[in-house]
Amino acid sequence: MTTTLRGALARTALTLFMFATLAPACAPEFNEDQCATSEDCFSDEICGAAGLCIQAPPPTEASVVSFTASPEAVAPGAEVTLSWTLTEAASASISAPGVDTIVLSTGQLASGSLTVNPEDTITYTIMATSEDDISDSASATITVEQIPAPDITTFAASPETVEAGNSSTLSWEITGATAALITAGGQTVHT
Repeated sequence: MTTTLRGALARTALTLFMFATLAPACAPEFNEDQCATSEDCFSDEICGAAGLCIQAPPPTEASVVSFTASPEAVAPGAEVTLSWTLTEAASASISAPGVDTIVLSTGQLASGSLTVNPEDTITYTIMATSEDDISDSASATITVEQIPAPDITTFAASPETVEAGNSSTLSWEITGATAALITAGGQTVHT
């Protein structure tokens, strides 16, 4: 009985020795997801409210969904409406060469419009920036067409000489005009 007990104790001691040798050293209990600050986490994680590393939300990216000028071609000084739709914008501005930058108000960050009166062809650019400082931009060009002065090709009276009370026919040919006015002695006789 002594030999059997001794043999059993030896086997148990050998088993414990092998387990202690082959098993990794016990470390204090630590969860790799625990954190005090985001510096304790992987680069794509942040330290959450419960003191655990959590997947960082993706950064917000501003986007210019649309930016248009209407109409796109006008005469000098004519009215043009710039319109836009933005997403995730924390700030936005509209700029153009030789024109003061327009900073959009909070109420204009989702969508809006404004009127401009360009004298020359110009390109406006809208820039939207998110809270995470990621920007997007778009441009709209307004072509200002320099309209030539109207040309009066002909203007004649037939007959050129008449007696008082008789009539004469006026005829004319004009190009490049949207309106014409005929006056005589300070009075408008035809529009």
